[in-house]
Amino acid sequence: MLGDVTDVLDLLRAHRHHHPVTLAKGQLTSSTAFSGGASYTEAVTGYNSFELPSGTQTVIPAAQGALADTYTQQDSYAPDGQLTSYTDSAAIPTTPRPGG
Repeated sequence: MLGDVTDVLDLLRAHRHHHPVTLAKGQLTSSTAFSGGASYTEAVTGYNSFELPSGTQTVIPAAQGALADTYTQQDSYAPDGQLTSYTDSAAIPTTPRPGG
């Protein structure tokens, strides 16, 4: 298991994928890192008209115990492209939890 959320984010920055047509031409669509046989993925869920990411989805694998789940974030920008706000979701359950 990795030490904390920072370790997970560092892993995600290590393997980035750019797709020429999907979502926004030439823009990052996903980043996947592997550690101990587990995959950690962050994907852009959309881009706005200025080709800035309008949302992301992060998948943390079961190897991370209580942190394991799918998380989303929606982003808003000022006309100059500065991030003005974001909304994080609660985790989106992807697998049944014991007792739940």
